[in-house]
Amino acid sequence: MIIIISCTKSKYPFKDVEARKLYWKSTLFRFSYAVAKKKYPDLPIFILSAKYGLISENEKIDYYDTSFKDKENQMIIHIPDDFIFIGSALYKSMMDRTPIEDIGGGLSIGNKLSYLKGLLR
Repeated sequence: MIIIISCTKSKYPFKDVEARKLYWKSTLFRFSYAVAKKKYPDLPIFILSAKYGLISENEKIDYYDTSFKDKENQMIIHIPDDFIFIGSALYKSMMDRTPIEDIGGGLSIGNKLSYLKGLLR
């Protein structure tokens, strides 16, 4: 089993950096990551990236500016294992499997942030 977190538009303009560090600029990503670590400390974390596909949190990547909202970037991502998901409905729709758990699924960004904060208390 793995945890998958959506990538975010807000990123640091780094090159050759671990994926989680690239997205650390995003408050939503930081809270999603913290919840994943708190609830499931032994599960590996992956990020669903609109450019790189499914990547390990430790994989080194470069800054990019693309989204699954871009029509030319509509694809289906193969998920090799059962997973827990923290992310947007759009990104969830890009995967070929349904998550076992969708943390904060269906909530707007603001409500999702509040929900994730509550899980960290």
